Amino acid sequence: MVTTQVDRLTGSLTEGWRALNHSTDRFAAIRRFASYLNDGPASNSVLLFYGDGGNGKSLLLRHLRGHCIKRFDPNDVRALRERLTGRR
Repeated sequence: MVTTQVDRLTGSLTEGWRALNHSTDRFAAIRRFASYLNDGPASNSVLLFYGDGGNGKSLLLRHLRGHCIKRFDPNDVRALRERLTGRR
C-alpha cells in the first residue's frame, strides 16, 4: 500500500521539502555533485540541471545548497569509495 503525505502548510505534493521524495534520479545527481566537491583538487566543472518546468530542479538545488556542500578529508573519501566499490 502506498501512502502519500501532503505538505500541511501548502496542501501540495509539489511544494515544500516533501516534494524531494517524489522527484526521480535525485540520488545520481546528489552523488555527482558530492564527487565534484570531493574528487581531487577543485575543478571548474559546471553541473547543469535541465528539464521541463515543475520537475523539481530548484528544489534539488536548494537541497544541495542546504545539505550537500561538504568537502571531506580525502582519506575518508578514498576509504568510503573503496568500501562501497570493493576496489582500491
